[in-house]
Amino acid sequence: PKLCGFLCIIAGWHHCILDHLVTMDAESAGRQLAEIEALQAIYSGEGEFELLEEPVEGGLRGACFRVRCAAPVGLVLVSLPSGYPAAGTPTFTVEELRGSSASAVAEGLLALASDRQGEECVFEVLSASPEVAAEAGVTEETPAESRDTGSTNDQASSWIQASDGGTLLRLSIRSGPKVKSSLVTNLSELRRVTNAGSVCVDLAPSRNTENYELASLLASSLQIRAEEVEFIVGGRKEKATGDRQALIKGLLPEDVSKRLLSGS
Repeated sequence: PKLCGFLCIIAGWHHCILDHLVTMDAESAGRQLAEIEALQAIYSGEGEFELLEEPVEGGLRGACFRVRCAAPVGLVLVSLPSGYPAAGTPTFTVEELRGSSASAVAEGLLALASDRQGEECVFEVLSASPEVAAEAGVTEETPAESRDTGSTNDQASSWIQASDGGTLLRLSIRSGPKVKSSLVTNLSELRRVTNAGSVCVDLAPSRNTENYELASLLASSLQIRAEEVEFIVGGRKEKATGDRQALIKGLLPEDVSKRLLSGS
């Protein structure tokens, strides 16, 4: 009886998990792509829009991109669920604010998006970001400890930071049949913007696992052995696509940064 009950619990968890794994259909992929193209046309200046992950039919996640909003908000990472816009609400990460300021603005943007479920809403929500920030008490005079000012210390809390035994890299991975080659895609941004949110990597399809290919790419870029790359969540046999952290063993952040940014 105990075993039967345990198996029933496991089965319930399994169905619960499956209920939340909604793959993207063709209509959602098409509508997300059309919205992205409109946003690219609107945010056409240098550094205003960066597409991190395209919508792919059959995928478990929607598109992911970064938009530079008006001050005092700055860069916002937008993640779309696979069912958006028909179902689900975008999430927003305010990358140039910190602590309660970042949380308050992100929650305000999410509330606006929630009011417009079922329709494309990203531009309207982000356009209201200065008003959302003002309502949250965030202005251009907000104390420095609540803002990411791009100093050396701030950089350590974005795409690269020191860790016990080495350096942590924050990675944003894109993979799939449309990716033709494996490479770091935002080196120019990393060189130009000290508070960039992550190292963006394209991984081309391979007979090897994605994490194996990712470890090999990072090792080659940093002139180290693949064994010196350790992923914080999951081993090298697991799927790498999405946001990850990698520990580069035995190297200081300045060394990792210098080696990575010297690539072409």
